[in-house]
Amino acid sequence: LLISSSDDNEKRDYLYHMAIGNARLRLFDNALDYVDTGLVLEPENQQFIELKRAIEAKMRRGKL
Repeated sequence: LLISSSDDNEKRDYLYHMAIGNARLRLFDNALDYVDTGLVLEPENQQFIELKRAIEAKMRRGKL
């Protein structure tokens, strides 16, 4: 699905929503993979940056 889309906005939205969904399912490693891919496409995207921080914080809390 991602590869078939040539629209960068669609790719960004897909990656962001997949990251959110995986984070809600507590699949943090998968969520970070989606976030990191989004950051490759848009390194300055604040939504991805903030989401990455939030996921990493949840991962740290889960290890306590």
